[in-house]
Amino acid sequence: MMTYKSFLLGLSALIATGVFASAQTAQTTSSGNNLTVTSTRVVKAPGGSFVTGSLQPSFGYTAPSSPHVHVTVYDTNGKILTEEVDKVGRNQLVRSHLQPRPRATYVAFVPWNPSKISRVTVK
Repeated sequence: MMTYKSFLLGLSALIATGVFASAQTAQTTSSGNNLTVTSTRVVKAPGGSFVTGSLQPSFGYTAPSSPHVHVTVYDTNGKILTEEVDKVGRNQLVRSHLQPRPRATYVAFVPWNPSKISRVTVK
C-alpha cells in the first residue's frame, strides 16, 4: 500500500521529468453498492506505474467505515501481474451542500511499466 507522501513524491517526479503519459490499456471498471468508478488511467512512473482514477457515489450512498478499491493488473496473456488495494477517504464520498457531486480519488503503485500492462480492473 502506498502512502499519500510517497504518492506526492512520485507525482512531483513525474511532473519534473515530463513522464506524464498514459498507456494504451483496456480498462475495466466495476461499480457496486451505488458507487461508480468514473475514470481509470495508467501513468508511467519511476520504477513502475501508477493506476489512478476517481469514484463518485450515487444519491443515497452511505460510505462504509473503511472504503477501498481493488486494482488488478493483467499482462497480454491475461495473467495477473499484481493486485493492489487502495483506501479511499470516507469524507470524500459524503454529499453535502458544499459538495453536491462528491468525488474520491484512488492511486495504486504497480511495479510494472505501462508497456507490460494490457488490462486493468478496478472494483
